[in-house]
Order: sequence, then structure tokens, then C-alpha cells
Amino acid sequence: MTRFIFAAALMSMTASAPIPQGVHVNDFADDVAFLKRYVDVIVLSDQRGSARVAVTAAWQGRVMTSTAGGDAGASFGWINRDLIASRTIQPHMNAFGGEDRFWMGPEGGQFSIFFAKGAKFELDDWQTPAPIDTLPFQTAGQSRSEARFTSRFALTNYSGVRFDVAVDRRVRVLEPDAAWAELRVAPAAGVSLVAYESDNRITNAGANPWKKETGLLSVWILGMFKPSPATTIVVPIRAGKDAELGAKVTSDYFGAVPPDRLAVRDDVIFFSGDGRFRSKIGIGPRRSKGLLGSYDAENRVLTIVRFSQPDGVTDYVNSLWKLQDDPYAGDAANSYNDGPPAPGAKPLGPFYELESSSPAAALAPGASLSHVHRTIHLTGPEAVLDAVARSVLGVALADIKSALKPATQPASPKKEGSVVRGTLKDWKSTPGIQGLERAFEYLAKADLAALPLGRTDIEGDDVYVMMSEGETKPPEQVKFEAHRRYIDIQLVVRGQEAIGVAPVTALTTVEAYDPARDIEFFAVPREAAALELRAGDFAVFAPADGHRPSLHLDGPHVSRKAVVKVSVAFRDRQRGGVPPA
Repeated sequence: MTRFIFAAALMSMTASAPIPQGVHVNDFADDVAFLKRYVDVIVLSDQRGSARVAVTAAWQGRVMTSTAGGDAGASFGWINRDLIASRTIQPHMNAFGGEDRFWMGPEGGQFSIFFAKGAKFELDDWQTPAPIDTLPFQTAGQSRSEARFTSRFALTNYSGVRFDVAVDRRVRVLEPDAAWAELRVAPAAGVSLVAYESDNRITNAGANPWKKETGLLSVWILGMFKPSPATTIVVPIRAGKDAELGAKVTSDYFGAVPPDRLAVRDDVIFFSGDGRFRSKIGIGPRRSKGLLGSYDAENRVLTIVRFSQPDGVTDYVNSLWKLQDDPYAGDAANSYNDGPPAPGAKPLGPFYELESSSPAAALAPGASLSHVHRTIHLTGPEAVLDAVARSVLGVALADIKSALKPATQPASPKKEGSVVRGTLKDWKSTPGIQGLERAFEYLAKADLAALPLGRTDIEGDDVYVMMSEGETKPPEQVKFEAHRRYIDIQLVVRGQEAIGVAPVTALTTVEAYDPARDIEFFAVPREAAALELRAGDFAVFAPADGHRPSLHLDGPHVSRKAVVKVSVAFRDRQRGGVPPA
């Protein structure tokens, strides 16, 4: 069987377009015909032939796309046509696309299988293992509605421990009655659906047991779907106290997620799936209900994902890119929204992902763990889809569509993690600047265009401003930095620039803290959010906020900046001795 192994390519995206560049609007037959030019494709179907699923052994038995309407129906999966057609291999990862791909964790930490022993937790050293990236699985059997794939391989983790793994993966199309039963909803007239599941069994094929002390593996299933400006991801969660269930959501993987892209309620989370802002959320096992969803209001597509989640099991591998205090405090469910990794850079897709993970697999030789991931797409009248959403996700379509503030609303001051941003003219109404009033009073009154370059004292060493002018820089020339004794207020006086942001806890030190200069430098993580600042805009960076200033924004610009340094001690005194929340 001929198979081609291709590499991840980066594609551009036009933010104002209704359909982002890199998202191909095709029917199912067109996508299958494209794929067959490069790999062997198995098309599974229900008895009627309306629900169809395209699978390939070339990429680990991956579900590439599906449809509820036969060959002429809409194709739901995101397929990276540009990179598949390029027939090239890239380092790090080959993102072919697909609605249900088999991966394994953990990604980061002392038991990572993506970083070699002694490697730095940086993008340059990150490498997806070939058995879950470029190497094929074997087709072990197939019928009209089901295909089985197998593989055997070895993995070695960051700590140098070898794992001999056998994988048995089955992809099965569900008949409509079984799909409605899975949804626990009575069949609805006027709705077309496609439902399928992957049953992913991993076995310890070696002679030694897999132990927590030396690292464990997990099954990690990721589905890539086509984004739209009107797509919102919905994650029902268990309500309760953080002390008992943990945080409702982890959202700082690649930097803070703005509030117009993430809304957190007691029992549900809403997250943008527009493919325009690179961000990720995670749900811990105590909060997760084994359920994810999304709704594309433009195309009236409701997607439901259910996955197996054993009751009472809380050990899930931790994939953060650092040595971890608790390597088994990971997520049971995740969602990822693609977008440019830095201003002006190209996104990987764009696409959005719905992801599930199995518990950490502590397996004796010959023992197995199975993880089932089910995907259901429904299309039809909104009134009918609304009933499904209410029953399955616990929210109405109207709630989903209105949960996130439209990106077209006028900009307002935003607090991203502890990073506060706003405009100088509105500084008095900006939340989160308590204790910094002296600095803002000065900035509002001073002639910043005429202030000499260099340092000007405001309150001696407690508060002073540094004026600078210079051309912005490309991302590869700028590291992340953070300070311990001072807070930065960075104001653009003239020009424009982007500033990368990420919590210090998510960064890896590359230059140790220098007390004399009050600065520490960090490696650039795999992904990070970025703020766009134009004349009159400011951002406030506390010691916990890593930042990467003076980046190009829509190309190079000469930027004049005022950076006010406010000592943490002064800020706390102004607050009456109350430390920051």
C-alpha cells in the first residue's frame, strides 16, 4: 500500500473573512477524492449510506473527516490540504488534520515523551514521536461500518524510561438509533447526524511494569474541526468549590485568554472556536463530565463529544512544559483554538480542537487500558438543535450564541491574568490599577513627546519613567522577561507594537535573575498570547507576568514608549499595605 508522509505547514489567515484562509469548504466526496491522491482511504458508513466517515491507516488510523449527508454532504473535519499536497516532512509535528487522531501523553514534564532526556522545554527541542506522527498503523480488518488498526512501538520518556507499547484502535460508525441513545435524546425529525467512535486500547508489551515513580502514559485523542467566526465551544463542568474539585478551568497554557473569548460559569465554560486567537483550556478530572461540545451558528452544526472517564480516578498525566511538582495533576479534557502564534505570524491551521485523555496507565506487563472517544455532528433547524443542546449540554443555543462578547464590540480595558491593559485617557476607570495612581497621574500630565530619552524620576527609586524610541523587532530576536521588585507600566506614545504575554510559572529561565538590573529572561514557549498596543494604549505587568516587548505589529514600526517602573513596595503602601490579589 502506497503511503506518503507529509509535514506540518503553516498557512495564512484573513481575520476579516467569513471563512478563514486555510479552511476549505468542500463536500465529503471532494475531500475524500483529495485524500486518495496521497493516501489510502477507508470510507465507513451507516446502513443508509448518509453518515460517512473517512479513515486512513497512513496516519495512525485517523478519522480525517465525516458527513451526515452522503457524498454531497458537508465535510466536517479540518484537513490540512496545503501540507498534505506538499509531500514534505517538517520537524516537531506534522499536522495533517483530522477529526479523531491518536496521540499519547504526557507532552511535558519529567515523564514527557515529546522531549528527550536532558532537552530544554522549548519549541526547538519539542518533537512528536514518530509512531504517533508520521508512521502508519496496520489495517487489521474492516467492514462497512468498522475498521481496526494496530501498531507496536517503543517510546522513551524524558527520564530515560522505555515503554514497549501495543495499540489496538477500532473506528466504528454508529447507526442513528444508537447515536440518539448515546445522546439520551429521542430522535428528532429534520435533523441529520453522523456519529462514530474510536476505541483505543494500549497494552504494556514489555517485560517491566509501568510505574508512577518512573512515568506513565495516557491515550490522548484530538479532533480538528473547521472554525468560523460564529463557533463557540461548550464544556459542561461539575459545579462546586475549588477546594474540593479544583479550578473550573486552566486557561494560561499559551498566555491569558481575553474575556471576549472565554466565559466561565459555575457549571459550564464557553470558549471561542473562531480560529483567530491561539489559546487553550483544560478541565481537570474532578470537574470534567466526560462531555464537550461546540456550535457553529453560521452553518447550524452542533457537535457533541463524549468520552470514557472512570469514576473516582484522578491521576491524569500533566503535560505542562516544565519539571512538575505533581506529574499526575493533568487534564481529562481540553479544547484548543488556533491562531497566529505572534502578531504577523502564520497560524498552523486555522482550526479548533476538542480533546480527551485517558487516566494515566499504570499497567503490568500484558495489561491494557482502553479509552473511547465518540463524536456526533448534527445539522438541522435551530429549534430542533436547541432541544438537543438543552438536553445534552444543559444550555440553550441562545445562551451559546450570546455567551461571548463579539470581537467587533468597541475595545474596553481588559485584564488578562494579572496583565491590565487600557488607554491613558481612560486610566481612571480602568480596574486593577490600585496603588499605581501616582504613575498614571504623571503620565496624563507630562509632555511625553518632549520628555528626554532615559530616566526621569517621579518618586525617586520608587517611581520613575524610562523614555525610549526604537524600531520594533521580529519575534525571534526577543526573549520573555520579568521583574521581581518593580511593576512595569508600558505606554506607547507614538507608533505601535505587540507585546507577548505569558505567566512566569509557564516559562523556563534562560538567564538567571539579575538583582542589580531586576530582570530575568525566559525562553519563548511553544505558544503565547500577545497584546496589540497603539498610541495611547498601556499594559501593566506585575512580577508574575512574563512579557516580550517591542515586537512587530503589522510589520516594523518606530515606537516611542514610556515605561514607568513602580516598586512593588510603593504600590503596596499606596494600597494600605494590602498585597495584590
